[in-house]
Amino acid sequence: MDGQAFDLGTVGITTWRSSQWRMRVRRRLLAVLGTLVFLFLVVTRCSADDDVITSPVIARQSLQMDLPISVPAGEPIPTIVSGVAPNVPLEVTVDAGYGVSIESAVPTSSTVEVIVPPFAGPASGVVTVSVVQGTEVARGQTAIVPGDPVDAIDVYLGPRTVIADAEHFVMIVGVPKDVFGNPVSTGTPVDFTVTRPNLAVEKEQHPTRHLLAYQLVYSRTVTGRTRVATESGSAGAPERDFLEVAGVPVPFKLELVDPIVPADGQALMRIRTEVLRDPFGNVMPDGVVVYLDADGVTGRRRIQSQSIDGLAEFTLEVPDRPGQATVTASASGSLSETLTLDFPTAVESLTAEVENDGTFIRVHVGPVRSVRGSFVPDGTNAVVTLGDGTSVTTDLTLGIGTASFPLDSDMSSVTVEVLGAIARVEGVR
Repeated sequence: MDGQAFDLGTVGITTWRSSQWRMRVRRRLLAVLGTLVFLFLVVTRCSADDDVITSPVIARQSLQMDLPISVPAGEPIPTIVSGVAPNVPLEVTVDAGYGVSIESAVPTSSTVEVIVPPFAGPASGVVTVSVVQGTEVARGQTAIVPGDPVDAIDVYLGPRTVIADAEHFVMIVGVPKDVFGNPVSTGTPVDFTVTRPNLAVEKEQHPTRHLLAYQLVYSRTVTGRTRVATESGSAGAPERDFLEVAGVPVPFKLELVDPIVPADGQALMRIRTEVLRDPFGNVMPDGVVVYLDADGVTGRRRIQSQSIDGLAEFTLEVPDRPGQATVTASASGSLSETLTLDFPTAVESLTAEVENDGTFIRVHVGPVRSVRGSFVPDGTNAVVTLGDGTSVTTDLTLGIGTASFPLDSDMSSVTVEVLGAIARVEGVR
């Protein structure tokens, strides 16, 4: 074509030779690349193996601690720690709930025994022990067991007074401790010995629970002082006591100490209760307040007294006029029987006369004599009343007294009253 000739055979040979060259180059490149990958993997594996052998962090074991299950109070706590890095300081902390103690040491081997000294103070119960070395921490727990009870047991009792009716009670509480002040173990037996007022003895044993042991001591029906002793093992305690006292008295009677006297308004007479006793026959204690209510011709009054040896006594002033009076006593809500008193008149004779001396009209009273034949007591009142209701009171001395009225007073009638006795003056103008 256009004068150029092409040899197809030559062209074919040339093309084949070019393709063979390209294949040989590709194989060589792949062989080199495979060799490089193999060398990289070998180098990487060797580097990893070297790290496992030489790294101290990966080769070191974690801290481990071995503690006893329990340790007696006051004894050191032996602690074995393994996985320790030698010559690296470690710190041991004990948390007892009552406080924290810290100890430090420098171990010389991978396993060491650390003797933790006794905790300073009462520390029974579970404690936590921590060991720290660098960033490594190990923790464990052990129980500090309290010792036996020692003198003196703390004892509390109340109330200190109880009614002797077999229903009320007091509580006694014992708190035994060991020599370090630790509350003793739960279940430790505590003995309570109760001695009654009649010397009867009762014994009971109770185990400790929640740090203490207690007993309810019920009253009996005999009054007096009851004593309680407390023991636990060889440990004792001071004696505690309480009083069993009578309760509410049963109804009672009143009786006269002195005979009834005439109603002169000045004499005194004594009234007392019988011995006050509770339903079990116990005499009421001293100091029981007793009230006496008297109701009679002169009104009502109340007198207060207190019992001594079971008796309460009252001093009553007699009324200033004759008549009956009733008296009733009460003690702690219990009432006595009603006692009726009949007071006779104190006046045997009463006279009076009227005199007009030109200045006043005077009423002379007396002499007034008592039923005992003597003048009525000095200071006795004489009340003189005129017809229009005007009255004058005068005091008698040696049974005599005088009341004065103006000249224009209504003298149509004159009445004189002394201690309830009445006299009328007749023929007055």
